[in-house]
Amino acid sequence: MKISLIIACYNEAQALPLLLQEVQKEPPFEVLVADGGSEDGSQSLVEGYPDVQLVTCPKGRARQFNEAAQRARGDLLVFLHADSRLSPGWAAEARRLMGNPKNQLGAYRFKTDQQGLGMSLLAWGVRLRCWLFHLPYGDQGLILRRTDFNALGGFGDMPLLDDLDLVQRAKQRGRVVLSALPLITSARRWRKGGLWQVTWINQKVLWLYWLGKDPKELKELYQSMADKEKTI
Repeated sequence: MKISLIIACYNEAQALPLLLQEVQKEPPFEVLVADGGSEDGSQSLVEGYPDVQLVTCPKGRARQFNEAAQRARGDLLVFLHADSRLSPGWAAEARRLMGNPKNQLGAYRFKTDQQGLGMSLLAWGVRLRCWLFHLPYGDQGLILRRTDFNALGGFGDMPLLDDLDLVQRAKQRGRVVLSALPLITSARRWRKGGLWQVTWINQKVLWLYWLGKDPKELKELYQSMADKEKTI
């Protein structure tokens, strides 16, 4: 199965090169960077990689992912955030996970680039959530067959929690499976805003989402709480 690696990007000139350099070590069928109007030179940076396709569109992670997915030609779509780091063997693992037709969506194990007890507890909590509820988030990488992604209608047009929405819909069609292979994500949000403050904000937004609050209102609430805690 040919893999299309799709990376959502917005002002990621520092993090993106690290990911693109890793991709060169184990190149997939194609790489698409979906940029939402970066102003920090991210687009020019991508243009320096002749094998990477730049897709520009209005800002919005779901919109960016969907736009790039429409242009993808691979059998498998692997969706990543630009501050992710791949582990060796990631491509073979994606093919293995989705080689079973009963598996609707796959994801990697959550890990951050920071050591310490707090981060270990955070990673443990994510593993517990995935084990109990089979609910990986976008920072674990989302892997789908292109036909299944299209059948699901892609990411919902949501300003927040678009990854959770996609996983929930995928669960209704088949199995969501988790890999033991880690995808390393930047801990910069937790470093900047504080581990427990950021975790509390995230959990509060999730609880309100489960209670049925509109994602647009949640986005405004998340931004206001983040500004108050200076996490963004």
